[in-house]
Amino acid sequence: MQRTILSLIAAAGLAALASTPVLSAPQTSAITYQGVLEDNGAPVDGQVDLRVSLFDAASGGSALATVTLDDHPIADGVFSAELDFGVGPFELNEQRWVQVEARPFDSTGPFTALPRQSLTAAPYALNTRGISVDGSGDGAVTIRGGADIVEGFDSICDTAFEPGTVLVIDPENPGMLMCASGAYDRKVAGVVSGAGGVQPGIKLGQSGVLDGDIPVAMTGRVYVKATAANGAVEPGDLLTTAELSGHAMRATDADRSHGAVIGKAMTGLDAGEGLVLVLVNLQ
Repeated sequence: MQRTILSLIAAAGLAALASTPVLSAPQTSAITYQGVLEDNGAPVDGQVDLRVSLFDAASGGSALATVTLDDHPIADGVFSAELDFGVGPFELNEQRWVQVEARPFDSTGPFTALPRQSLTAAPYALNTRGISVDGSGDGAVTIRGGADIVEGFDSICDTAFEPGTVLVIDPENPGMLMCASGAYDRKVAGVVSGAGGVQPGIKLGQSGVLDGDIPVAMTGRVYVKATAANGAVEPGDLLTTAELSGHAMRATDADRSHGAVIGKAMTGLDAGEGLVLVLVNLQ
């Protein structure tokens, strides 16, 4: 083979990992790329260096991820490669393109690039953005991206974007929320999701109508900013809003708690302020 690959053709395709699932091993985000390489009309045989990049445009744009495969085997022009770009570069309703570059395996010269190819829909289904279906046949759906259900809200409160913040209904701005700033507030609405590394599992809303930038947990498990100002928090305690802005505290007054409960503590807090895991259940 010459020191540079002068011409490349790709009868290439992107496919799911395997037709027969291996139930004993977890599915990965890798996809299979298959293609054909020719050098001056003759099939390439032996080994090549491949550099495969994922782009956000058919030309120009930005490379979102790149996989390099050194000394990759090729037989009679045909090659197959496992590519793992991760799930991060794949955004909902955003098209992606793959570009393959090749050079002889023992060369340090430049790569020769193939035209970019539009990524088909099949690879998106491998992870489905954190949703999986139980393969045993009972149809159970598992959300792997997070542990709570959120809705998007807007707020004029500067700290309302901080994960773990307790928010209440803003009486001056219909449909908006504000930071909680008083004990036993019956306007309590939820907790900003994302604290303690626990991300939203499901987001509800309608684009442009009932949607905002702040993901507020309405149910499920989420970490909340809490204070022990009303006594140490123990697992099983009901939590309500505190005097400390954006924080929760132990609810001890049954009469004032009615309509002001955020949920039930699942972890404790002996003193001061900190994060407490709460099972959100507004009541």
